[in-house]
Amino acid sequence: ALADSLDIHGYAYVGVRWLAAMEMWLRAVSARLPVELHDVISRVTELTQFIDLEWRRALSRGGNHSLCSAAWSQRASVLQEALRSVAARWQGSCRDATCRALSLLQSLALSNADPASGSLAPPGLGLLEAFWALLKADPSGWVTTSLGSEVIADQLAEVLSAGRYGIDQLTSAGTPPSATQMALVLWRLYDIAFARTALECVATAGAMPDLRWPPSSLCPGCWRKCFRKGRFCLEPWEDQRRALGAELPEGFADAQPNEDAL
Repeated sequence: ALADSLDIHGYAYVGVRWLAAMEMWLRAVSARLPVELHDVISRVTELTQFIDLEWRRALSRGGNHSLCSAAWSQRASVLQEALRSVAARWQGSCRDATCRALSLLQSLALSNADPASGSLAPPGLGLLEAFWALLKADPSGWVTTSLGSEVIADQLAEVLSAGRYGIDQLTSAGTPPSATQMALVLWRLYDIAFARTALECVATAGAMPDLRWPPSSLCPGCWRKCFRKGRFCLEPWEDQRRALGAELPEGFADAQPNEDAL
């Protein structure tokens, strides 16, 4: 998924806004890569330096500068090859682009979170900022392609801009967010995609699949009974229900997330 995030979708040229977003993304990622991935980290540094060079060119031209997509692809391919070489050594459980993208973000949020490793996770807000920048700079790019819907990508950008689902609390706190706090915020963001997919199934299949993650079969303690009627207890799910004008499906056992267990 990280290799895919470097692709340019549908543009012959990209401007300074896209370069800024990609620089933020690469810096957020590089701060969270395992130290043993020396080759990958070196390639990330090289690509970031290339972006810095393009920035200087843009400044010398008063911001009137664009980068040819083919030139970017040639530079990025070296890092992408290194990333895919590493990925080939791991047998993950994901079978689609959505799962791979969400797993990547979760892994980055939790990276170096173990104090025993001698290194704590860097402040997580940079990861959210970079994710938002990618969404705004390339609405039809990697995030949209992974989620399969530009509507979902737009809603993610809106939620991040508005500071909803716990983001505002992170940004207003006096201390950097912990890896756990970051992971919970990302989990709520994922539910935007899961909820919309599940609710759209009702119109075609008649029954709504339970796409809440993690499923209670894997984590019985992650959910507790919910006593609200006529609406979902989980805020992202309720927001999507209202956006689609849908009723709460009959027979759907609603539940409140137990975030201490999650």
